[in-house]
Amino acid sequence: MNAVPSRDPAAGRSDTGLVLDVRGLVLRFGGVTSLNGVSLRHERGQILAVIGPNGAGKTSLFNCLTGVARPQAG
Repeated sequence: MNAVPSRDPAAGRSDTGLVLDVRGLVLRFGGVTSLNGVSLRHERGQILAVIGPNGAGKTSLFNCLTGVARPQAG
């Protein structure tokens, strides 16, 4: 009897499902601190949203996560 391959990419994995773990992220531009101690965890299957007003640091966070900006800490 032939086994049907699983379509679930996480099937058979023993990891915890952690996709992203950020701790104590700090980003400064001269004397302006854009991010100060930002921490977040994202696990497989969760939906994550970053919301906030203009100037809250959403783009700065994205730029740090993607390597566009280099944080001072974290």
